Amino acid sequence: MNLHQAPFLWLSGTLALGMLLPENWSDPLQWAGVAALSLLVPLSLVSAPGRVWRLRHLPTACVMTATLALGSWLMKGQLQDSPALDGPLPVTATVRLLAPPRPTARSVRCQVEILSCNTSGWRAKKMLLFLPSGQESEHLSAGEVLDVEVQLSPIRNLGDDFDYAAYMRRRGYLAQAYASRGNWRRSAFQAGFSITVASERSRQRLLQRYRRAGLEAEPLALVAALTLGEKSLLDSQLKQRFASVGVAHVLAVSGMHVGIVCGLLGLLLRPLGCRRRSEILRQLLLTALLWAYACLTGLSASVLRAVLMFSVMALGRCLQRRATSWNALGFAAFVMLAVRPFFLYDAGFQLSFAAVASILWLQPYFRQQFGGETDGLSQESVAMWALPGASTSIANYFRDLVSVSMAAQIGTAPLSVWYFHQFPNYFWLSNLLMVPLALAVTCLAVATLSLGWLPGLGQAVVWLLAQAAGLFCRLASAIDSLPASVSTGLYPKAWGIVLIYTLLALVVCISKNKCYIYSLNRGLRHLKNLRYDFKNYR
Repeated sequence: MNLHQAPFLWLSGTLALGMLLPENWSDPLQWAGVAALSLLVPLSLVSAPGRVWRLRHLPTACVMTATLALGSWLMKGQLQDSPALDGPLPVTATVRLLAPPRPTARSVRCQVEILSCNTSGWRAKKMLLFLPSGQESEHLSAGEVLDVEVQLSPIRNLGDDFDYAAYMRRRGYLAQAYASRGNWRRSAFQAGFSITVASERSRQRLLQRYRRAGLEAEPLALVAALTLGEKSLLDSQLKQRFASVGVAHVLAVSGMHVGIVCGLLGLLLRPLGCRRRSEILRQLLLTALLWAYACLTGLSASVLRAVLMFSVMALGRCLQRRATSWNALGFAAFVMLAVRPFFLYDAGFQLSFAAVASILWLQPYFRQQFGGETDGLSQESVAMWALPGASTSIANYFRDLVSVSMAAQIGTAPLSVWYFHQFPNYFWLSNLLMVPLALAVTCLAVATLSLGWLPGLGQAVVWLLAQAAGLFCRLASAIDSLPASVSTGLYPKAWGIVLIYTLLALVVCISKNKCYIYSLNRGLRHLKNLRYDFKNYR
């Protein structure tokens, strides 16, 4: 990949590398970054490239060094911003619920934000608050404010195979506490506006509309996860079933869902016309509405990636410039890591970017092998939505679907095995049958929210939605019951994952570019000659 074709791709990779470096490297790197920026200023004033041909790569090296220092500084600041908690810490605080409480076996689990606290350093931090089970605690809602007197303690791991404390810390939750019956009460404190609380309330209102429409049990849980990103209704058995057949990525609101919403909004905005000003207005409205949808679904990593990429491409259309998919992908990664460095360790972030990068890299090659034309598929549509482009026939659609599924699965398989210790052997079958059905379920869910109030038509749409969602769950059960549907007990080493990705990149480069085959052949011949000389002149 040429640096000038996708500069943000290289910058985001350098930023991530700086975040992975040890914390004690931060100070030397910061001085190196300052020196690189100071050197970049006089280099940018040199206008004749032939005069300093030997220094032509120096500006690029300065930018990379500054980006490396920025990544190290951002991660160090994120780590130092988290207050240390070595043992129990008694506090009196006012907290706000960020989500509805979740009942557990012996208590009620709440995700809260600390609004005020008698101990410095904990204001505006998030923690897990456990309340006694009962009607009063279970009927709390997102946005309610509580006064609590608790002891903060470090988050404990739930088992040996998963570092739950590190997982919650990277999501911003730094402590946990239990408030007994006399140590918490509703507060009269007026909290300010919160996007998290507003989006959670909107999700709950839409979820109630699904319930009033007649959805329940597994269809309700599936529709809520597909359209709203609400996975609390999915039980562990249903989650495991979807993971075993390889469609867990469909349940996570991602680029596919953003593409569906974008397509529906595009149809609604088509009456604006095709003039220059109308096109700019359409792109601005689409971008604003997609960001509203991203906030509604909880701003997950996959949705943020898709909406950021669409925003870049929409800006390019407004300026009458073409934004390449690789550069838009790098820009999305750079912005997300700069705003929240802990995204680097998020499984959703890694899987989303690995899937899109693999689609952009491998899908045109697979499409060509399947007998299609590479120019007929829009890279932008694949990058943003992980969906096939516009096809002229059903056969072409399913061919694109298979090629996209294979490309995404190859790119995410090592990470999936690393995180979930299993591999779905029938992923190709489940994606072929269930991804189109998921598209239908999503479209019918949107129709239910918009047309469910109409007599007759609304009932018909709800019935179709329930049947499609039920068929999705039955297909998952059928594929899961096939012999050897999933390979379990896979525990690879970290170096093994790196080696797999390295070999995969080498194989793809060699297969797509004949010059690599020629270079490899020359290298093997050179090694053979060295071995011959070593034997004869030893």
